[in-house]
Amino acid sequence: MEIAINQALQSIANPFLNGLMLALTELGDDILFIAVAVLLYWCINKRYAFQFLSVYFAGQACVEIIKTSVARPRPFTHDGVISIGDKTHGYSFPSGHSHSIANISTQLSIKTKKWYVILIGAFLTLTVMFTRIYLGQHFLTDTLVGMAIGVGMAFLVTYLFKFVGDKEEIIGYVLFPLAVILTFVFAFTGIANKGMMVMFGTVSAFAIGYALEKKFVNYDVKSDKWWKYIVKVVIGVAVIFAIKEGFKALIPLSSMAEGYGKYLVEMLVKEFARYFLLTFTAAFAMPALFKATKL
Repeated sequence: MEIAINQALQSIANPFLNGLMLALTELGDDILFIAVAVLLYWCINKRYAFQFLSVYFAGQACVEIIKTSVARPRPFTHDGVISIGDKTHGYSFPSGHSHSIANISTQLSIKTKKWYVILIGAFLTLTVMFTRIYLGQHFLTDTLVGMAIGVGMAFLVTYLFKFVGDKEEIIGYVLFPLAVILTFVFAFTGIANKGMMVMFGTVSAFAIGYALEKKFVNYDVKSDKWWKYIVKVVIGVAVIFAIKEGFKALIPLSSMAEGYGKYLVEMLVKEFARYFLLTFTAAFAMPALFKATKL
């Protein structure tokens, strides 16, 4: 039944629609989400940025765990459905793109309580869901469940932050060990994948990084000069990019290992450790640097 939906949408495919759908689907990419959160964290409101990312991470962790557990093949692996654009790696159920756009749309709707924000968010969410089916990357149920996780987590974790009040770092102290434990459980049982390890590395680092930053640094993100915001972003992005590129030196390390050992190196070092270091730098080290240099 769901294959027929993908086929029906692809029956109207043409070069113009293909290009439009490929562009619109990027609204649900997690890089955009994280970029917005980093700007919030360094320049606008650290606490809300922590909440913003915590909501996203909670939902994305659910998505990755469900993907691995269900292991549903993507639509383009079936006859009659093609992949328009690059084939998405990993499993199909649920849709990560649908989760991301629904997550951010719901969070902003809760924060602003503006009818036009709710309307725009709903429109963008439905648009991204449509593109994922049209492009042959997801089934209808994948997008519906992804959307439900995004909306549900936005309400659940937002309520949790209201409950803990100004002691939100408690959430970080809980998330950090939980994410680390799950990392090793999934890695050593052999069911971890790249997306899962990236997510757990990012979650654990941001959780403990935020808690430690609040306790030992407590940087005030408001600057007295507009140009300081630009300098912060440029320096922060440059440092993080340098760390990311530096980890490429670990590629020979994984090639030296074989079989299960190679798998563990790739999961725990190249993915988990790399994103842990990147995120901890962004959450703790950069605010400390900004405070020290009076940015």
